[in-house]
Amino acid sequence: MGFTKQSASRSDASGGFAQSPGVLFVIGAIPVIGLIVFIPVVIWIVIAVVIAIRQALDITTGKAVVTAVLGMLLAGFINAMINRVLGIG
Repeated sequence: MGFTKQSASRSDASGGFAQSPGVLFVIGAIPVIGLIVFIPVVIWIVIAVVIAIRQALDITTGKAVVTAVLGMLLAGFINAMINRVLGIG
């Protein structure tokens, strides 16, 4: 498994653009409509993140999917631990 040499700014910009559809989560505060919007936005973000990782790191789509899934699982785990420590949820 090789490593790629890319600038941090390229990766940061790609990741930022990939997360930008998350602004639509604001609609989640509206009853009924929020749930209808939530699932397509999550799918949109996942696809955008995979594409951003693939393009920023010049790796295959398969490797980008694995990287995205592992990153999301790690972020979810850290979020759950912080919520548990703070007594949220």
